[in-house]
Amino acid sequence: MDINLSKYPRLTKEQLGHLRHIHNLVAQADGEWHHMGTQEPMQEFLDAYRYQLATMAYTLTLTHYHHQPALRGVYKPLFRRIIHKMLRREVWGYWFTTSLGGVTTDPSLKELRKPWADPIVRENIMYSGHLLLMISLYAMLFDDDEFEKEDSLVFNWNPLFFGLGPETFTYRTQSLQDAILREMERNGWVGVCCEPNAVFVVCNQFPMIAMRLNDVRHGKSVIGDVLEKYKAAWEEKGMVGPGGLFKDMWLAKQDFTVPANDPGFSAWSCTYMNTWNSKFKHSRSRNTHLLSNKPLSLLTKPILGYTVEWLSELGREELPGLLKFIDRNLSPTWEKGGLYYPRNDEAMDKNLKWTHMDPFTGNAAIGYARLNVEDGMKKIWDHPWSQQQVSSQPWIDGISLADDVDFSRGLWDAEKGLFIVTMRTWDGSSKILRPTLRNLSSGSWDIFINGREKNKIEDFQGGDIELEVEVGGVDVDVVARCIK
Repeated sequence: MDINLSKYPRLTKEQLGHLRHIHNLVAQADGEWHHMGTQEPMQEFLDAYRYQLATMAYTLTLTHYHHQPALRGVYKPLFRRIIHKMLRREVWGYWFTTSLGGVTTDPSLKELRKPWADPIVRENIMYSGHLLLMISLYAMLFDDDEFEKEDSLVFNWNPLFFGLGPETFTYRTQSLQDAILREMERNGWVGVCCEPNAVFVVCNQFPMIAMRLNDVRHGKSVIGDVLEKYKAAWEEKGMVGPGGLFKDMWLAKQDFTVPANDPGFSAWSCTYMNTWNSKFKHSRSRNTHLLSNKPLSLLTKPILGYTVEWLSELGREELPGLLKFIDRNLSPTWEKGGLYYPRNDEAMDKNLKWTHMDPFTGNAAIGYARLNVEDGMKKIWDHPWSQQQVSSQPWIDGISLADDVDFSRGLWDAEKGLFIVTMRTWDGSSKILRPTLRNLSSGSWDIFINGREKNKIEDFQGGDIELEVEVGGVDVDVVARCIK
């Protein structure tokens, strides 16, 4: 085979390990959350299931969009499984008690509010915003309108021993987005509350990215008007403090902005604000410290995870060094082919060296950073895949991470007419797989496996080609070449 594959980069062992770990986590039976347990038992803190799952979905997005666009059949079922987990009551059921309100975010509160279980209808953007972005990315990446159908998002509130009976709340992409827009308008376009009375800058970035994707998909222009009002509202409130950090939150009743005492939320915000406000994001990067070697609170904010995500979006040269520090000091662990960093609630060791590791960072954020590219989210904002792009691209089907196979390459080089997939089993086992190359153009196709011609199809009329491939613990290169 006269094709030089070395010009097509492979994912590294560590990148593959992060993807395998995501698969391992969401492949667990419903109700099992091994390695995902959080510092706070009620799913109210920053390492909650929802943040881990959403960041896993964003990691798959970056991988599929930037590295392996031909692996639709690999990433679609995995992404769908993450959404399935996101709709579990363990993930959103915290809202019933959180909706009562509390003096932490509303110091003037004298009486608790009447609670409600619907996690979408009001406030709670720290769940609804992520969900909207997840399903909007799913639609964009795979040209699938599953969640645009009526009642496609179902929330069953059915506790066993309290309440007046089961309740069901249903939404779809449009009604979910409409609920968020109503809440933004109710707050004067500063954003939607997370916890009652508290609007955080970062949590409102996710639904705005989703609105942009949905505009492109459906030929609308919602996000332009939203951004204009959002920027004007924060211009009035003052989004940035004197130290160059974003304000942590705005308290609605008090009309008061709470200044930041660490760079965590600024780093997290800038990672995603880069989509629509890149100039501002880069100006903040010159003024923000990376890590603070002090305990942040009884519950330690995932500041390390926010920082590596932010550095990856910036394309900053500090990222490789920080990842090396993480690998040397924070116990990288391999399990069933997956790479993660186990939880450690101690902020520092006796030598005042950072030791803290939370499940958001160890399960999701480090993998996000390793698989991102410079301006990774911004490029998706600027150039989301169109329905025509997705429908016209070749892709592989009938094989996935559930087959115990890792994929270091998965791409279509349109200029050279090359479809390239490189794979191996994570555990060294050998198995026969029967993938299908779909959506191939007409022409003559040569199929090579490890450089040897396996099949030659003359005058192919376009469509699908089925293969049989033996995959083991050493990389197998499958190359399909089209000659017009």
